[in-house]
Amino acid sequence: MSEDAPGVRLRFAQVFLHILRLIRLYEANNVNLKEPLETLVAGAVEVADGNKITLQSEGGVIYLNKKPIRGGRQAFNTIQALVKLLGEFGLVEVSFALPIDVEDLRGFLDLLREAEDGLEIKSRLQQSTLSERFRIFLPGEATGTATVRKVEIDEDTYFPLAYSRTLILLREYVKNLRNDQLARYFSQKLQRASQELVTLSARNEHRLLALARVRGADEYQFTHMVNTGLLAICLGRRMGFRNLQLSDLAYAAFLHGIGRFRTAPDVIQRGGAEKADRREIGRHPYRSLAAFLESKQISSRAQIGALVAFQFDLWRRWTRMRIPVFDVHPYTKIVAVCELYDALTSDHDDQQACLPDQAFEKIRELQPKVVAPSSVDGSSKIVGLGSKILGSTSVDTRRYGSSSYDPASGGSETFDPTVVSTFGAMLGIFPAGTLVRLSGGEIAVVVHPNPELLRRPLVAVIRDAEGATIEPDYRDLAEKDVQGRFRAAVETVVDGDALGIVIPEELSS
Repeated sequence: MSEDAPGVRLRFAQVFLHILRLIRLYEANNVNLKEPLETLVAGAVEVADGNKITLQSEGGVIYLNKKPIRGGRQAFNTIQALVKLLGEFGLVEVSFALPIDVEDLRGFLDLLREAEDGLEIKSRLQQSTLSERFRIFLPGEATGTATVRKVEIDEDTYFPLAYSRTLILLREYVKNLRNDQLARYFSQKLQRASQELVTLSARNEHRLLALARVRGADEYQFTHMVNTGLLAICLGRRMGFRNLQLSDLAYAAFLHGIGRFRTAPDVIQRGGAEKADRREIGRHPYRSLAAFLESKQISSRAQIGALVAFQFDLWRRWTRMRIPVFDVHPYTKIVAVCELYDALTSDHDDQQACLPDQAFEKIRELQPKVVAPSSVDGSSKIVGLGSKILGSTSVDTRRYGSSSYDPASGGSETFDPTVVSTFGAMLGIFPAGTLVRLSGGEIAVVVHPNPELLRRPLVAVIRDAEGATIEPDYRDLAEKDVQGRFRAAVETVVDGDALGIVIPEELSS
């Protein structure tokens, strides 16, 4: 490597960034890419570490062969733009084997251009001959060399750890909102946590739904926002969103109520009981918008998050608007349902938590009277949220995170029927976390709904027929004995508080 190593690394990164931008506009064999590709090949020898080049994105910094790219203000825009573009492709690392050939590069760039997300890029790359020359790594994949070491993950501890880390990142982001550098840092970390949870949801939706049952009385505001995000990820996947869209949705859901952290806690607690409090709460959409805009680097994901936070608080109807918002973003519609469900199933000072099935029934009551078709084929079938239902509703708005009912308005905003029906199909008749009594007298907690046989979910028995506590015994209520009869069935839903039952923490994993 030359004596001007830092400058050489920066120039290589600048050329690579230029190429990534160009393939958003042109195919890899376009004449506009000829010169940048030749420049990249010529500079590869200078930056190579042995027979390879590794470009990594970590914590808002770009590393070339494990060394950070530096260059002061001149390098800052390049680094930030490269971090953003790699994130949009769903990648955190790209590795090249030397010597680099222009034609091989064109083939690799075509994969980046044509694939939907990082998972598809990786799959197509592994099936091609280019896998010998290029390697890519997705969020959550740690590499020390050009080879990924596959490690067996203890899922019972990994999922709660992912939840806890997201909770900490959200809390630190809110805590440091007015510190530009720390806010950007924790925002980037939170975005990566969103991507990781999206990846986990593809294989273990039931675990993510179980995690959304975690309750923290001391930090309700934060657990509520994280739980809303977990539910939104699972619901978005059911509605046909791809991984990149789900990452945006998760990030927006985690921060849907960020404006309320700039309002005095006592005002939130009173929930608009006084006129002055209602004026304060009416400023939430603008405070949410300000929280995002204060960052000097506004990514596309942050723009979506700001829009969803703004529209969500407007939809709650505490803010006076001359012209109502009719063009509601699909993510806002999803967040609205998930947010209310978590709020209803949480304990509050003035109201006891609803059972999951009771909460869903209240959500169903807030649909338009003319119900739209429930078939779902991606986000294009989500219909508008603008219609009203006259009369009152039992949903109380005096607690943080409650939904849209405004007693002064004489009505409430309604939920999208397609979102509600998909949410119900996801939860099943007995959502994950519901306590039930089985036909044999045992008490069990629902672990995973059965989409085909809604009354026969997967459960974990935690008390025997005599009421004695036992180690969780997992049973599939859809299983039959040798004579073709179901072994057990759900007899009724039970109230855990009334029986003194706290769902074992291990069931959340």
